[in-house]
Parts: sequence; structure tokens; C-alpha cells
Amino acid sequence: QFFNSPNWSDVTSALLPERCCRVYASGEGSGGSLASLFLFCANTDQVDSSDEDKSNFPDAFGDTSLVTFGATRTAGVSLYSGSPGSCFDGARYAIIDKDATPPPPGA
Repeated sequence: QFFNSPNWSDVTSALLPERCCRVYASGEGSGGSLASLFLFCANTDQVDSSDEDKSNFPDAFGDTSLVTFGATRTAGVSLYSGSPGSCFDGARYAIIDKDATPPPPGA
């Protein structure tokens, strides 16, 4: 439903490089997870017939950055920017207990 909103095309056109020099997606907690998913969809180069959500994004938003604060884990697989293995430009912030068990790699 979100992508079917009449305002979605206004949002995407406002974020195109001709109108905006850099797009920042940011959030805290669950909002950071949503910001991560947003840029994953916006930046993913590979599209196939099963990528329904990706078809709702223009080809390129130009320069993008991701900034999250204590974002929860977003997916069971690694998200990437552009192509598999590519990191997002930006930063992730979290408060970590020095006595806590470290998360598994890729978490």
C-alpha cells in the first residue's frame, strides 16, 4: 500500500539527483531498520521479476548515506548498497555493554 500512495511519486521525484545532491536515510531502533531497507531497495542494482518492491524505486537516487542509532537487526541476510558485499556510506551507532556477549558475525 505504501508504494501505491499517490504521494510516492512525489517523494521519489524529490530525491532524484537533479533536485537533491545527497539522500540521507536515518532512524533509531526499528526506524533504523526501515532506513536500511529503504536504501537497500533504492540502491540495489540487481532486479529480477521477483523484486516487486524494487520496481517502485527510480533507477538511481544519486549519492546516498545511511545513519542509524541502535537499529534492530533488519533481515536474516546481509543488506548491501548496490551489489552484494558493498557497504552503505554512512554510520551505525550503538551502545554496547562491555560485558555482553558479542553478536555473531553479520548480525
